Parts: sequence; C-alpha cells; structure tokens
Amino acid sequence: MPKDSLESTVGKLDELQDSYADAVKKDQEFKSLFKYKSVAAMLLKYAVPDFEKYSLQEIADSILDIRPRNPKSDAERLHSEIDLLNEESGDSGEKLIRMDKVFAMQFEVKLPDSEQIEYINVTVDFEMQGAKSQDYKLVTRGIYYASSMLRDTLKHADKYKNIHKVYSIWLCNFELLDESGQSGRYVHSYNVFRNYRENGQYVYEKDTDADLIEVIFIELKKLSEHMQDDLAQFLDTVFNDIGGLSKLMEGKIGVAIGGTILEKGVSEVIDMSKYGEIKEAQGERKKAVETAINLIKLGLLTIKQIAQSTGLSEEDVLEAKKTIKE
Repeated sequence: MPKDSLESTVGKLDELQDSYADAVKKDQEFKSLFKYKSVAAMLLKYAVPDFEKYSLQEIADSILDIRPRNPKSDAERLHSEIDLLNEESGDSGEKLIRMDKVFAMQFEVKLPDSEQIEYINVTVDFEMQGAKSQDYKLVTRGIYYASSMLRDTLKHADKYKNIHKVYSIWLCNFELLDESGQSGRYVHSYNVFRNYRENGQYVYEKDTDADLIEVIFIELKKLSEHMQDDLAQFLDTVFNDIGGLSKLMEGKIGVAIGGTILEKGVSEVIDMSKYGEIKEAQGERKKAVETAINLIKLGLLTIKQIAQSTGLSEEDVLEAKKTIKE
C-alpha cells in the first residue's frame, strides 16, 4: 500500500475510533441515567409536544410502577428508578426486536363539565443509536419499533378500544437526515395522519382515531446549535456536563436529587469517566475494530461472520471496511 494511502487509512481509522469512543460514552450514560423517572420526564416534556402541557412532576408521577413502592419523600418518589417492561417484541416467525427502555404511563384526565375521571394509557420507548446504518433508513426502523409496540398494547382477549398511543424516542449520535432544508433542525417527528388528499389543499390534520404512533429522532451532534432550547440544554448537560445535572434538575423540577438513587446514578457516571470504565470500554471497542479490519483484509470471512467473531454489529464492520478501501 502506498504511503499516502496508508496515512489516509490510519487517519480514517483514528476518526472512526473517535466516533466510536464518543458513541460508547453516550451509550454508557444513556443506560445509566435514562432509567430514572425525573430524567425520563424531562426528555418527554421537552421532546414530545403532547407532554408540554404537563409539569415535570405530573409526567414523572404518571410513570407506572410494577412493583410496590413506599417513597418517604417527594425527592425519593420523583427521582426513583423506572420499572421497565419487557424489551423484546415479536412472536415465532416474526423478526425479534430488542428495545432499550420501554415503560408504561397513565394520565388522569377530568372530563369537561364533569367530575368523572378518565385514564389515558401510553407506552414509551427510549432508544440510543450510536452509528448510522448504510443498509436501511433509521426512520423505517423506528416506525417498525413503534408498530410492534402498538401491537403489544393489546393482550390476547383485549378489545380494540383498549389500544393506546405509543411513543418511540431515538437519541442519534449522528446526522439523521441529509435532505436539503433539514440541516438546521435537530428534532424530527413522524406520526400517523389521515391521508392528506382527503383534507383538501394538502393540509395535514391530526386524526384522533389514527393518532396512535409518534416516533421522534433527536440529533445529538446538533445540540450546540440550539442551546436556547430546554431540550438541547438538558441533553447537553447529560452527555457533556454530567456534573451539572443535579443543579439543572433542581432548578427545573424543584426537588433536589441529594440522597436519592438518582444521585447515586449520577455519581456512578462521573466515576466511570474518572476511573476509566468508559475508557476501558472504548479500548475494547478499538481492539475489536482493529481485529475486524485485519479479518476483512484476509478476505476469508463474510461481514456477518466477522461481526460474530468480534462482537461488533454488521454496521460497525461495514464502517470499518470503508477505512481500507483505498
């Protein structure tokens, strides 16, 4: 290999490793922090228009508990850990999917001109996506996840009236859309609407009977361009200034995290960075990528076989392959 090509390959590998390192860090923080009610409440309030009218306390309190709880304080209640639902979806013969964090919520709504209370159920899924696939559009995958969740809202003997809305929120560590006119936006929403041809003048209108799915993608790479937004401020603190999360949450939700399980979670994330657990994971990832590159050069195994042998995803192996094409 010519020297220039070798240097180019090394440079691309370094760039790839930096990207992987950032993705590993964000994935660790995502797994450690988005399992708490108050953290989930902030993401929902700032990212999902349907939740804007609720306070952070109302959103956190609407996350359903599966196991019995007996919180001793408001702080312990609001900053407690979420009881997650089964993250797997798909029966025999269907594609099995594994979602990151799935949980149930229930809101109390007083009917107009009545003292009667109605209960509204929703299911929520949080996903962290570190790399952009070259084989499929993430929007398509997000719709499939949400559709699978929607199917799971009904048990075998349930009536169709018990179907309820699902939300799938994806935090993407890359630029999601390449189309012109989208570069300035960092939040992208997809819903089910009545066909626009029926509404005249091609105006999209929400149809309550069809409004059962909402998939939201957030591009983390663009947060710095939108720091005037509560959502960008919140996510930037989580992923880039974890030490400031306690102060931010106390100011927004009005209840300090001191002495709660969330404070312990924040400390663990800080310790992971301080004592090298994230760096160790990054180092293991780097070794796996280097092994994948060597196996690709040998040309003896398929992409799928290399992924299985290194523990990487097929998308990661394909990304590594790009660095040695020259």
